[in-house]
Amino acid sequence: MKKSILRFLLVAFMLIFIIGCNNTVNKINDTTTQKRNSNKNTISLPSFKGEVVELTNDRISPLDIPMEKWLKAKKALSGKHPNLADTITKLALVDFRIIEAWQGTLNGKKFQFDLYTLQANFLLIVSQHGNSEIRVDLSPNPPMHVFGFYGENIRLSILAKGVGKSFNIVSGKFVSDSIPDETFNKIFVELTKISPGNRQIGSNLKIAGHNIKVVGENVVLVK
Repeated sequence: MKKSILRFLLVAFMLIFIIGCNNTVNKINDTTTQKRNSNKNTISLPSFKGEVVELTNDRISPLDIPMEKWLKAKKALSGKHPNLADTITKLALVDFRIIEAWQGTLNGKKFQFDLYTLQANFLLIVSQHGNSEIRVDLSPNPPMHVFGFYGENIRLSILAKGVGKSFNIVSGKFVSDSIPDETFNKIFVELTKISPGNRQIGSNLKIAGHNIKVVGENVVLVK
């Protein structure tokens, strides 16, 4: 009888041990899979090919917006969104409010980037790179702010969370560069974990695997 009980306890112990080992292995596999999936959703950002500075208050000197460019931008937007044509036709430059202005160099040429918004419904970007013509881009977007500079692009983000769109300074257009939102969001999350005293403008940091220079409040440049 005693031998039977001992044999039963031994078998039970072995079963518990095996089940415990399997659970541990499954947890490790799940963690590894999560990390792999997370890595698939991120990508390294290229270094910004220049320097930037934000223009504030009395330093802001907006680019002159050529009327023909403005009318062309409205016409192009009406073509893309015919359901908004009546609203777009009534848009006036004086109704837009500038919310950010940046100057700097890119590929050895000066550039300026002016960002306007209208009642949280439209976004107006006026930009110039080198001696190129002034470019005007009008789009039906909620307010977005500059979050980062990388490659030849500016990342515009909704609520400064890294989730948004990329704008190419050279072409003066929004671009699809296959870089997922998660890449920018990781940088934003890690940046906000750093105390304000350690992420002042001009600070150089290592964030989410990138060498970062802080160039504005929650605005970064990839070095």
